[in-house]
Amino acid sequence: MGIFMKTLGERVKEERKKRRWSQADLGVKVGVSQAAISEIERDVPKSSGLVIPIAKAFKVDVSYLTDGKENISRQVADNSDIVIIGGQNGEVADPKEYVMIPRYDVRGSCGEGIDVNEVTIVDGMPMPVAWLRAQNLPEAHLLAVIEASGDSMQPTIEDGQTLIVNTVDIEPKSTKIYLICIDGKLFIKRLIYTPNGWIMRSDNPNKSNYPDFVIENEKFSSIDIQGRVVWKSGML
Repeated sequence: MGIFMKTLGERVKEERKKRRWSQADLGVKVGVSQAAISEIERDVPKSSGLVIPIAKAFKVDVSYLTDGKENISRQVADNSDIVIIGGQNGEVADPKEYVMIPRYDVRGSCGEGIDVNEVTIVDGMPMPVAWLRAQNLPEAHLLAVIEASGDSMQPTIEDGQTLIVNTVDIEPKSTKIYLICIDGKLFIKRLIYTPNGWIMRSDNPNKSNYPDFVIENEKFSSIDIQGRVVWKSGML
């Protein structure tokens, strides 16, 4: 399961808890039973017909409950907060030229793995729309800004570096770097394909400290790829 993209049921539960409503409370407002609310929060398929009345009860847009896009837009900074460096008069960024990529309180381990707790958006990072298009990346709400932790991916990725993850790109490609969740822990590793399975490799040349980890083909489906690392911050 992707840690960045919540399901319909998870969003309903989150909004309900924000208001300190019980399932029964929401059921009364929607005109259904507590059991019906329980079903939609568990993503039971037949319960999806309740989306519109639930959205009205929460006073949110239906599109937020179905795909979460509106909520991401509300949580990241507005383009009016961006000042164009080099502009003579502190020009406000043109919304058509810049987008805000959501920044999550997530640290991807370049080491022994970091436990995944509740993932929330803390703010947003502006990037040029032209850059996203040039890199053939999806819309900003399908990207995630996170922080790297540890030195196992040095010299490619440094401890504390800001990274952008494409959460749509979850099909492994050999030699690419991915954010991976295994047994509730997050790792940033390079994936290498072999006939016998996939190798999770650290770029750090010290292999006594950072050996390769081989995942056999039949077990590879048990790992959860959260997305591919497509950008890193850096200093000259």
